[in-house]
Amino acid sequence: MRAFEILTEDPIVKQRVIRGLAKKPDDAPIFQQVYKVLVGEPLSGRIKKYIEARGDVDAAAAIAELDRLIPTLGNAQEVKAFIAEFQKKDAKGRPVEFVNNKLAFPAGGMTKAAQLSSLVVNPFAKKLFDSLLTYKGKVDAGPGEAALAIMSPNITYAQGASTEEFGKGGDIIVNGVGKVEVKAKEGRLVSVISLEQSGMTKSLGGWTGSRKSISATELSKPLPPDFPKAKFMKAACLAWFGEVRPELVAAAGTPGFRRMWLNAMYQGYKDYAGFTGILFLSQGSYQYTISGEQIPDSYVVNWGALYKPTAGQLREICPSIAPKF
Repeated sequence: MRAFEILTEDPIVKQRVIRGLAKKPDDAPIFQQVYKVLVGEPLSGRIKKYIEARGDVDAAAAIAELDRLIPTLGNAQEVKAFIAEFQKKDAKGRPVEFVNNKLAFPAGGMTKAAQLSSLVVNPFAKKLFDSLLTYKGKVDAGPGEAALAIMSPNITYAQGASTEEFGKGGDIIVNGVGKVEVKAKEGRLVSVISLEQSGMTKSLGGWTGSRKSISATELSKPLPPDFPKAKFMKAACLAWFGEVRPELVAAAGTPGFRRMWLNAMYQGYKDYAGFTGILFLSQGSYQYTISGEQIPDSYVVNWGALYKPTAGQLREICPSIAPKF
């Protein structure tokens, strides 16, 4: 016999249970369990109905997770109010926006990180958003990316777009912004599909130093007197960017070179992959960047190399960055 049948048939037991519950503190875990039993199943159906009506494929893909989460985040009245808000549409038929995308993706980018939770104002939606920061969406989408795509009807996964594959930049598409690459872990700034290094090899013809590799860090230090700086740098610029960059040629051998190289590689990566900016996500924080200048040195795992003819893959010599908030 099920528990509710025992309570129904035996009023003494029912009263004893009610008195026992009345003595529990408001935050006792048992109330969440009782609540889920009483309203979980009917709410699950409503959530599914409203999300399907909203027509958001990212939210629809997460129905099971939302079914599990939403009933645990508030009482029946709060859940009902949120679901009602979730299904609303404005005069133009657009769903309610829970994420402040102007704050998330400012036109000028950001020079420092901010809290992801600051992007959501609605108290219940904020709790849901925070909970979704541990939820992983589609196979190649991280938790923060999934939370944004589920909570905002104006953010969607860029179908089939991953910068792990050449020429497919942008993990999400943001209405009014464009394609945005999302980095929640270490990634490379790959600006070309292939690199012809023979010109750089030729420029080093008379040099007696090592020709195994020449890194951006090495070029940020004083160069050997016999190093063919102008020839090498012109050949490197042509190989990487298709044109000579006088500012890079002049900066070689100075402390500021590796920063200039990173900035140039960021722009090359951005142009090649066709995205608007990079959104860094880590530990509940975010930073949206539109230029290499906005990436702090602390994010740089490896400044990369300009030349390494023995490299197995091009990406292994490209600058490597990872968010560190």
